[in-house]
Amino acid sequence: MTETRVANAPHVGACGIRELTGMVVREGLRPQMHMRDDVPNGLRELISDCWHASSERRPLMGEVVRRFNAIMADFDASLSDQIVKKQELLNQILPPKVSDTLSRGEEVEPEHFAEVTVMFSHIVGFDKLSQILHPAKVMDMVGRVFRKFDVLAEKYKLFKVETIGDTYMCVGSFLAPQNDHAVQVARMALDCVAAANSELIDPGSPWMGSVSIRVGL
Repeated sequence: MTETRVANAPHVGACGIRELTGMVVREGLRPQMHMRDDVPNGLRELISDCWHASSERRPLMGEVVRRFNAIMADFDASLSDQIVKKQELLNQILPPKVSDTLSRGEEVEPEHFAEVTVMFSHIVGFDKLSQILHPAKVMDMVGRVFRKFDVLAEKYKLFKVETIGDTYMCVGSFLAPQNDHAVQVARMALDCVAAANSELIDPGSPWMGSVSIRVGL
């Protein structure tokens, strides 16, 4: 089991086989193996059980194979979850066509768009609000507003390009051709203004009023 983990003999540079055997039997000598933190606990336990001083306590090969297969099954499931999360993250920040191409390990070719409409928005007085509000409240305010913007972007079939600080950017006629992309983005902008105004800057301090944004197309 040690060799499968460190790709080397258990006692590299040790003394002769007779002396080594005596040290294992009489002194409980075991291989020194420094495992990384991400080594599964099941594998640690399996290696330790295979080293047990009592031969009756050591697992037979069939048990070793069964436990090792179970460890690998858990690892595969965890790896699959990570792949799914990675794909979801790519889909959030890139167009589906681009994220799919990157997932296949292929080079993304530049794509030309004859016409698109871009919308930018930012929160009025954001710098001042950041100075007087606790950072957690600033993040909560931005999160509440931008979540509503995300719903609207999906409604109008627009692509959210980026959010940096209090800036929100989306594009029309990007995910798919839209003959009325300018109209759709303009409607999105009006709805975003209304959505922002429906959110309090700080629910715990309603006297501060609602969020206001500026929009540019």
